[in-house]
Amino acid sequence: MLLFSFSYIIPAQGANTKTIKVGYYENEVFQEGAAQGAVKTGYAYEYYRKLSEYTGWNYEYVYGSFSDLYDMLLSGEIDLLAGLAKRDDRLDFIDYPESPMGNETYSLVKHEDDNSITLSRRKWTARLC
Repeated sequence: MLLFSFSYIIPAQGANTKTIKVGYYENEVFQEGAAQGAVKTGYAYEYYRKLSEYTGWNYEYVYGSFSDLYDMLLSGEIDLLAGLAKRDDRLDFIDYPESPMGNETYSLVKHEDDNSITLSRRKWTARLC
C-alpha cells in the first residue's frame, strides 16, 4: 500500500478580505521600490507578502519619507509601517506584533595582529560571542 501526503498553504481570502494601507519608504535592502509602478523588494516587502498569505489582506502602498509616514501612522491615515523600533514610550499608541519578525546571530572575528575596523553602508545589529 502506497500513501501520498501533500501539504500546501490555502490563502485566506473571501468576504473578509481587507485593504490595508502600508507606509512604504525607500531603504536599501530593507524595503526598495518606493514609487508607484516600481518593482518592490526587500525584507519588509517579503514579510508583507507572507503576512497576506495568512490574512488575505490586499495592500495599498502609500509612499513618503519615514518621518511623514510615521506621522500618518499616528494619525490613522495608514495601517502598517515596517522598521519602527519598539520603545517603551511608544507602547501605549503603537500595536507591535507579539512575535519578532526574525532573529539572526552574527559572530565577529578579530585577528590578533589587526586592530582595524571596516564599516559597511548597511547597519547591522551584532552580538559579540
